[in-house]
Amino acid sequence: MKNKRTNLFALLFILVKFNGLAQSIVKDKKGLDVYEGALVLFNKPNPNSYTDSMAVHKFLQVTSILEPTKRNAIVLYNCYEKAGILKQTYGFQRQAVELYKKAIACRSLYKLPESLQFKPYLYCGAAYFQLSLFDSSQYYLKKSEAVLLKYPNQQEGQ
Repeated sequence: MKNKRTNLFALLFILVKFNGLAQSIVKDKKGLDVYEGALVLFNKPNPNSYTDSMAVHKFLQVTSILEPTKRNAIVLYNCYEKAGILKQTYGFQRQAVELYKKAIACRSLYKLPESLQFKPYLYCGAAYFQLSLFDSSQYYLKKSEAVLLKYPNQQEGQ
């Protein structure tokens, strides 16, 4: 009787574990599909406000679909950064700053390459400048400069 119970619990555990794994895989696939669609819109040769707003929507949708894990970190980082770029392009400086800060936090939390900090620091500094928040602007611009000095060739690869 005890063996039957143990086997039953083991079987239930395995089923629950694989079901969770299967759901995670399906969720990741959906998130990555949405991400690919966002990249297509982001990289359009002749973008307009509609395609850019759709790209932002998709990038932010990805951040709510994908689990915040090391495996998904680079995609999440890219979503925050690219959504920030598009928000800043249309003058939404405060929203852009928040997205850049999320990209910076994602890079730090998941130990992504330090060189990735260059753009979010630079763009965050520029957004703060546009908001006339000069101390914050200087802080982020100095951080971007430090990254550039430490990784002088990194800009070419991004």
